[in-house]
Amino acid sequence: MEKIERLVRELKAVEGLHYPDDLRRRVGSYIAAQRADKVTWKSIQHELGLANDTIRRWAQTAGTKPKFRRVKTTGLPIKAQPVTVVSPQGWRLESMDAEVGSSLFRELAR
Repeated sequence: MEKIERLVRELKAVEGLHYPDDLRRRVGSYIAAQRADKVTWKSIQHELGLANDTIRRWAQTAGTKPKFRRVKTTGLPIKAQPVTVVSPQGWRLESMDAEVGSSLFRELAR
């Protein structure tokens, strides 16, 4: 288990509105372990400096893995027609060049 001080430092270093998925999963695992040890939500909230709703939501997603899966493509050339991709979460990439789309998803799958 990671040291809590390191997790808190990483949380405080985040700028903007969104925490990286990896950090959320690691903090969620920590929260789940604390709850298994009967630590109160209020104590965890105070320790991490996060909102109560946030720590409860992150604890629920602690064991989940990213939704992207590695895929293998054939060696066939990609036709130069626009494609639309819809993720399981519902976001869309529309009228994208197929080659650019496949490159983007390869990067996201890492």
